[in-house]
Amino acid sequence: MPERYEAMVDLGGGCGLRQGEILGVAVDAIDFESETLHVVQHLKLSRSKAVFAPPKGGKLLDVRFPAR
Repeated sequence: MPERYEAMVDLGGGCGLRQGEILGVAVDAIDFESETLHVVQHLKLSRSKAVFAPPKGGKLLDVRFPAR
């Protein structure tokens, strides 16, 4: 697997995120000190264009991530 996709696999398998949530992760949403990922947006298609939107159901999530 190309190195550029490895983090996506870790976020999906290790944190249980959906594809759109993974694609919407921003670096400033990662709190390395508390090992928490703040899911505040996801990437979705709207009229065939990719747009950022609040997570599914409008629920903001805080997910602990594995130390790896």
